[in-house]
Amino acid sequence: MSRGGPRRRRGSAGAPAGTRPRGGQRSAGPAHLWTAAALDGTQDIVGGELARRFGGRCRLVPHERQDEVHFAFDGDARELLRLATAQSLLLRRDFAVQRPRTLLSPEHMTALVELIRRARGLGREPGSFRFDAAGARSPTMRRLAAALEERLGMPWDPEGGDCLITFRPGRRGWEVLCRVGNRPLASRDWRRVDWPVSLNAAIAACMVELSRPRREQRCLNLMCGSGTLLVERLLRRGAAMAVGLDNSPEALAASRRNLAAAGLAERVRLVRGDARATGFPGGAFDAVTADLPWGGLQGSRESNRPLYRAVLAEAVRLCRGGGIMVLLTQDSAALGAALAEGRPAWDVLDERRIVQRSYRPLCLTLQRRG
Repeated sequence: MSRGGPRRRRGSAGAPAGTRPRGGQRSAGPAHLWTAAALDGTQDIVGGELARRFGGRCRLVPHERQDEVHFAFDGDARELLRLATAQSLLLRRDFAVQRPRTLLSPEHMTALVELIRRARGLGREPGSFRFDAAGARSPTMRRLAAALEERLGMPWDPEGGDCLITFRPGRRGWEVLCRVGNRPLASRDWRRVDWPVSLNAAIAACMVELSRPRREQRCLNLMCGSGTLLVERLLRRGAAMAVGLDNSPEALAASRRNLAAAGLAERVRLVRGDARATGFPGGAFDAVTADLPWGGLQGSRESNRPLYRAVLAEAVRLCRGGGIMVLLTQDSAALGAALAEGRPAWDVLDERRIVQRSYRPLCLTLQRRG
């Protein structure tokens, strides 16, 4: 496996970096753009989802940030709330000002209030607002907060405000972005149980895209935990068969609750078992996914090497020729060692690092030979 940046081969899921859906106008008016916050390493998948869902109604707009996808959209903005691979959705407006204090002028304050009201109107009504900005409690920002409190009838809560407003320098002045909804898109309504090592739902949705989902696939989620990958897979495309396997009764109970909340309880078979020896017939699955133990809260670097080796050997047996396997782990050394032993059985379709706070887990997409 390479030690550089993400490597993406032809045929991997999502639109290649730089691909832009054609056409479209800005539904929120010429002054506004949309921003999908994306974990670095997933921008092409987020762009691919925008193209798949909206086609010519969406036009990507270049931006220097590596953790966001900016776009214009022509359509009902509520459709954007269904984005699965993005972390958050924000409405953006650019202000041709040199300093934030100029936003206090009547003209700019009117535009700022309009931006926030548009974003608020798409999600649940927030109770308070806060700023994400350098010097968020400076005298200028306090004056902005006081002005917005008066205009919006909503209090400023610098620590816990659920309406998040970002101020930052842009190419031609300052960008202001207001998050849509009281929480990120990746915080799913169906999640009833937060397992200690629950997978970020947007990352799970990206893994689903990398698995090239088709309705006729028979899918297996090894070490399924609280069921995030299973839910995201079935919400995305469905499957001829979906199986989740875990050796923890508590994890399986969490999966059941989350699947039930998503309305998917009857579409998944949950099995208590060992991912190293599942007991399933050989070649029974077309797609295998696993969020492997990272060696922190779950597992250890010492135990991961033999575990990964055994799990990949079992996956070789279970996955039919031409089938897809998508794996995620922070312990890339253990995964590399396991693959070195079983590599002739797999072709690498996609290899990327996904930046999530202080972590940079490796996401690897493999295709079974034969």
